[in-house]
Amino acid sequence: MSAVRYTADGSQISSNSHSAELRARLFEKIRETCTECSFETIPSTFREANKHKVTYPDGWWFLISYDPGVIEIQCEPFESSFHDEFIRRMNRDLFQPAASKPLFLKPEADIGMGHVNLDFSTTFGGDVRLLKDFLADLLNHSAIGTGIVGQGQ
Repeated sequence: MSAVRYTADGSQISSNSHSAELRARLFEKIRETCTECSFETIPSTFREANKHKVTYPDGWWFLISYDPGVIEIQCEPFESSFHDEFIRRMNRDLFQPAASKPLFLKPEADIGMGHVNLDFSTTFGGDVRLLKDFLADLLNHSAIGTGIVGQGQ
C-alpha cells in the first residue's frame, strides 16, 4: 500500500517517517476490527522500524512492515488449500480497514508493485521441470499474476 506523500505541486515524495506513521495507524485500525486476533509489536532492531504482528486463533499471522514509501505486508507461508481463507482475511482484516476513513490507503500498481515469494523446494519440490513449466505459464498468461489479487478474469 502506498505511503507516499504529495507536495503542494502534486509531486510524490517517499517518506519513511510518513510510512511509519501510517503503519502504526493501520495497526490500530486493524486492532479495532479484527476482534478474534491477537496483536504484538516487535521492537525495532538496528535501522529498522517496529513491525506489527497480527495473529489469528489458528496461528496464521501477517506482519505490517515497510519498505521506503510503502507499507509492506508479510505473511506466514500457507498451503494452496488456505487460499480462499487468505483472500477473505486479507480483504476483511487488512484492505477494508486500510481503505476506510481516516487512512484511505489502497494498493498501488505503480508503487510497491506487490509480489508473492515462492520457495523452490517447498513450491516445486526441487523439481526444475515444474519450475520451468510454471515460469512458462506465468510469462505466457499474465492473468496468473494479476488474478491472485483479484484483478484477473
